[in-house]
Amino acid sequence: MTIFEPITANITIGIEALEQLHIDWKETQTQTEFVTLKVNNEFEISTQEPWVIRRKEDGFIPKFSYTNNGYLQAAFGGQKYNLHRQVADQYVANDDPITKTLIEHKNGVKTDNSIGNLRWTETQTQFITLKSHNNQGYRRPMFIEL
Repeated sequence: MTIFEPITANITIGIEALEQLHIDWKETQTQTEFVTLKVNNEFEISTQEPWVIRRKEDGFIPKFSYTNNGYLQAAFGGQKYNLHRQVADQYVANDDPITKTLIEHKNGVKTDNSIGNLRWTETQTQFITLKSHNNQGYRRPMFIEL
C-alpha cells in the first residue's frame, strides 16, 4: 500500500500547483489593461503581451488555434480573426493604409506577434520578402522597400 502514497502526494501537489497557476492567471487578468477592439467593439484586447482578447460583457476569451499557414486565429463575434492582424490594427502605425494592407512578421516567425515584429506592407514588398524564404540559401527575410 505504500506504493500509492507517493503517487497520491504527487497528485495533491500537482492539483495545488494548478490551483495556484489559475489564481495567478486570474490576478494577471484583473491587473491587465484592455482597450476596445477596433474590428468589434463587443470585444477588447490587452495593451501588452501576452495578447488576450475577451468579450467585454462576460469576460469570455475565445480559443486561438493555428491556421494551415501557421498563424494564430480565433473566432469571435461570428467571424475568424488572425491575432497578428488584430495586434497590428490596434498598435502598429500605418503610414499608408490605402496601399499597405498586409502585415509582415519582420523576423519571419508567424507566431511572434510582438508589436516590434509587425509592420504594414504592400503586396509587392510582401512578395519579395516571401521569395527570400526559398530553399536557395536564404536564411532570413530580405526587406526591400520599393
